[in-house]
Amino acid sequence: MTLDKPGHNPGPNGVDILRNIQHRGHPAGDLGADNLYDSCKEDKWRLPLRAMGYRPTYAYRSNQLGIQASAHGAIMVEGTWYCSSMATHLITATQDLRAAKHSPNKIDKETWVARIAARAHYALPGKGKPDAEGHQRYQCPHVRGKVVCPVKKLLTNSDPGLPLVDPQPTPAGPPRICSQTSITVAPEDGAKHWQPRAYGSAQWQKIYFRLRNAVEGINGYAKDDAREAIERAGRRRIRGIAAQSLRWPSNSRRSTSARSVPGWTPFPAKTDNPDAALADEHPTPQCTREPFSAPKPRLAGCDQDPWAPSTRPEKQKSPRAVAWGLFPSLWGEDLRHRP
Repeated sequence: MTLDKPGHNPGPNGVDILRNIQHRGHPAGDLGADNLYDSCKEDKWRLPLRAMGYRPTYAYRSNQLGIQASAHGAIMVEGTWYCSSMATHLITATQDLRAAKHSPNKIDKETWVARIAARAHYALPGKGKPDAEGHQRYQCPHVRGKVVCPVKKLLTNSDPGLPLVDPQPTPAGPPRICSQTSITVAPEDGAKHWQPRAYGSAQWQKIYFRLRNAVEGINGYAKDDAREAIERAGRRRIRGIAAQSLRWPSNSRRSTSARSVPGWTPFPAKTDNPDAALADEHPTPQCTREPFSAPKPRLAGCDQDPWAPSTRPEKQKSPRAVAWGLFPSLWGEDLRHRP
């Protein structure tokens, strides 16, 4: 384990964590991160995590919205490849949502959701799975019957209600996406912002907010003053960056997991992994205390219950104690409190 400055070099440190997780036998899946990782270079964060099989799900800053990249005539809008003839109001949908209150282009959330759904007609569908190096084939949406393009041959079974695209002519001729039925996009093309789900779609919102709420919930649980209170400096009065960065957070995270996750154990299950041997070397002690309702034992060779009230005769009281109990008034008030 290595230590680093807070917020410094997040990409390589995050990749090291993901590799350690996979080394322990956990499969790759959906991955969410905050805007700090958007500033990382592609070869430091995005490309390595895609090579490991993770599916990133991100939000974007205001200066990252709209068209983000282009390849062979296709444009990337907020992480997804689209036809370059997509309507302008669909390209700027998220920008219009975040616009100033008095901006003429300002839209409400319902309009934004409708525009995000309308983008699906212009999205380039994938053709097969990416190869070992991450190259992915994409088809023109006209070939899949999602839009109608005058540049290409009209499909016989096309729906007249489909959107009609109007490619702009260029001196160099139509781009490759318009002259071919499919294109190959390299993993480096738009790698800084690519994600497998369309930004703002129902599927994207389900994954993103589930991951985000899980992270924020655990952080709020650990910062709660009634629990670990990791945000309070008075709870970690130890010297040194190693103790402040390693010992206290690791112990706090372990106790947080033990509190919040039922059945959680700091040791993994018994597997072929050598790290799991700690669970066998240090087993959890089992409580052997008898319940309170268990009958109490009897003394060996004794017929009487040792816990029963005693049957021995009471000790004879002295004559003075008897007289005091029978006639307290004879002794006077001044003698009652003598030792």
